[in-house]
Amino acid sequence: MVLFATSCATTGSDSSSAPAMTSFGSWNGSLTAATKFGLVAGKIDQKNTYAWLGIPYAAPPVGDLRWKAPQDPEPWQGVRAATKFGPKAVQAAALLGWTQGSEDSLYLNIWRPATTESNLPVYVWIHGGGNSSGSADASPSYQGFNLAANANAVFVSINYRLGLFGWFNHPALKTGTDPETDSGNFGTLDIIKALRWVNENIASFGGNPAMVTVGGESAGAFNILTLLMAPSAQGLFQRAIVESGYRTSTTPAQAEAFATDITKKLLIKEGKAENDTDAEKLLSSMSKAELAGWLRSISAKKLMSVIKAGNSGMLPFPYPVFDGQVLPSEGFAALADSSKIAAVPLIIGTNKEETKIFQWLGGQKSSDPLYQPLAELTSARWKADGADSIADALVSAVPDYPVYVYRFDWGAPDSAGKSVMPGKLGAMFGAFHSLEIPFFLGSDTVLGKAVPIKFFTKANEAGRTALQAQMGQYLANLIHTGNPNQAGTQASNASSSSLPFWEQWNAAEQNPAFMVFDASLTQSKTRLEYGRTTRESVRARLETEFQEPLKSRLLAAYSKE
Repeated sequence: MVLFATSCATTGSDSSSAPAMTSFGSWNGSLTAATKFGLVAGKIDQKNTYAWLGIPYAAPPVGDLRWKAPQDPEPWQGVRAATKFGPKAVQAAALLGWTQGSEDSLYLNIWRPATTESNLPVYVWIHGGGNSSGSADASPSYQGFNLAANANAVFVSINYRLGLFGWFNHPALKTGTDPETDSGNFGTLDIIKALRWVNENIASFGGNPAMVTVGGESAGAFNILTLLMAPSAQGLFQRAIVESGYRTSTTPAQAEAFATDITKKLLIKEGKAENDTDAEKLLSSMSKAELAGWLRSISAKKLMSVIKAGNSGMLPFPYPVFDGQVLPSEGFAALADSSKIAAVPLIIGTNKEETKIFQWLGGQKSSDPLYQPLAELTSARWKADGADSIADALVSAVPDYPVYVYRFDWGAPDSAGKSVMPGKLGAMFGAFHSLEIPFFLGSDTVLGKAVPIKFFTKANEAGRTALQAQMGQYLANLIHTGNPNQAGTQASNASSSSLPFWEQWNAAEQNPAFMVFDASLTQSKTRLEYGRTTRESVRARLETEFQEPLKSRLLAAYSKE
């Protein structure tokens, strides 16, 4: 065992309580903790927690390391200050479109209760953003002090490579000797690298490396689904929470075609070729090493300039690459193969009106008769693809697989068109994509400072906080015991005995159980419902519930979404 000497002055903590020595692999209550690569000094944060921010879990993937599997960070001497977030990954700014962030972005953050307790469960949060935007500090909801305090757990959040830097499968970058680098799945590999860092280092922060839960929303949830079937991620986590996940399908050939097209656009933009034909001729004349070196020499800003971001800052690009090494070649079909999945206890679900926020961002008016039914139908399809069918596949592969499905309804208008949100916000946004995050993580902020809309009000506080306490308790139970119904020793805001019993998903049932998370202005309305949503059932609803001329408009819009 390696011992690291520490100074009380280094931590900024009370000298009467700060230990004189920090030992790698053990927690002793000090703001200075020992990692494999050196000492880090954190800070006291809100809710009586300690925080360590901006800890490198991998070497900066710059220069020759751009588009290579993540490497260990360089060890450092002395005590590294860990009080500020690391840079966000390179991405396009929402609405504005300009390039922001840094390629040097592989950092993680840790929060834990300010106690001497060790062997706490660990919750690793993976941010969303279409795998092309976002960061561990993109929203105040991601601040880990709430969950750390409420669940008596260690909270970890991470940054990982995004967009063209995270998933880029160009033939010139392949080594022939490193299957991970050759896969093109650099963002996926970053997440696995972070989990490996947690496995090796989290005991120094009082976390239990054998009790790790991965949680994420949207692209973060998507990435967790890939972790379930990534061979190199096996054993690095023991539970999972998938919020508003989805599926994509990209073959190596498709990913290579995209990367080649990007390369041709770069050659034209750089003035090295006048058109695609010239670019193809130039590519054929360059050696593999020459092309790889040129690609790695181009600035991040120029790389980003050849692909147009949407209003939200997300880029249209193919990910991940189902290469047969890092990820199975059959893609998400592997979820139905018991030999290829990590059958860890899983909470998975979607929101009742996922798509409303995208309709709003796209300029649709909530007063349009199309707005509400289109949101309901496309969000039901999201439930079919992102929750129910995945639960069916997993439980069919492993019949006793503990899968717990939910639908988040808070904010959605009721049958009379009334919402717990103020004014017209229920009609415009309702139970939109990402709204469940502050309920699970225990924060009081929605979307963040960029969208200062008051969804949370004094009028809806009683019901909202009751629902938040229940959802936080289900999460805390899962990370402590592997069962959302079974409490561990964690602190709680809601008694587990008051929670509705959450039945596991039964793929053999015609109408399996799922939990509905909802609340009135004054109290929680959490309840079990029964049924399975499929693409066929959503289409049938569209065909039978609506009359012309709305029906034709819905069919056209539904087909485009």
